[in-house]
Amino acid sequence: MYYNIHSRHIYEESPCESREAICSLCKSQVSFESLAYYCRGCGSHVHRDCLTITYPKIHEHTLTFIRREIYVRCDVCGREDKSIYYGCLQCDFIVHRHCIYLPKVIKITRHSHRLSHNLRINYHGDNICGVCREYVEARYGGYSCIDKTCNYVVHSSCIITFSVWDGKDLEEEPEPEEIDSEVDFAALVEIDAKSKRHFSHEHDLLILDMDDKEEIEQVCQACILPIEFGSYLGCKQCDFALHDVCASLPRKMEHAIHVHPLTTMNYENGFFTCSVCNQRSCGFMYKCSQEDCGYKIDVKCASFAEPFHHSTH
Repeated sequence: MYYNIHSRHIYEESPCESREAICSLCKSQVSFESLAYYCRGCGSHVHRDCLTITYPKIHEHTLTFIRREIYVRCDVCGREDKSIYYGCLQCDFIVHRHCIYLPKVIKITRHSHRLSHNLRINYHGDNICGVCREYVEARYGGYSCIDKTCNYVVHSSCIITFSVWDGKDLEEEPEPEEIDSEVDFAALVEIDAKSKRHFSHEHDLLILDMDDKEEIEQVCQACILPIEFGSYLGCKQCDFALHDVCASLPRKMEHAIHVHPLTTMNYENGFFTCSVCNQRSCGFMYKCSQEDCGYKIDVKCASFAEPFHHSTH
């Protein structure tokens, strides 16, 4: 049996004769001597099961591989490009192969809530993508916040293109329980009107003002930058000092710069190299909460918010 999959190539069903054959659709290996579709003209292989896909999460009908090269907008992501397409003629539904298996529920560090995938994005305000900052068309699919009062949306393609997702589909996983008390995780605790306690130091810190000091040589232990003016937190028993901003940084954060949550620690074993700016520092660092991830960033890089607004641009 012959199938005209490409406009200029003929595919026939035959046993695979190569131990290194790769399916041109799913990009996985074709088992040696297994039945597959083979083009003698270009030498490409296709799994039998890859010609049609049944996946009710994306569409209720069986999707068929479109054998000709076409340029149409994918009904899931809204993009038009040279890619592998599948379609349902009954519904006039066209989708990229890689969009068929998009996760249903995800969590990205750019947003505080989980996001769910929808085949049609409802119009909410300006519909600006939280990743690329461009418009999200309401008639195509994308991700929106599970909180109905939140207007946060993201292009489906941006989740993959910009690597902002940790690869986990949370559809079957319950929401994590909210922390009863934030005090245990607060970086800074107020003792009284004049003193505070920071998790990284054993002594109470006083609220001081650099403008009142004759000595101006003071270095922040978090960012390792000089404290030159204004108020700061300083220790009367030693030379420990912190900028007000650095002292108020949270012990745990989700940052757009990394796909996993981060926890802060006082790095006491010498220098470390920031994974963002590649600079060495002996101040505080934020470390990835995943044990198998060696991601570290310094306080300066962690202090930037996304999107970053600057008066010069």
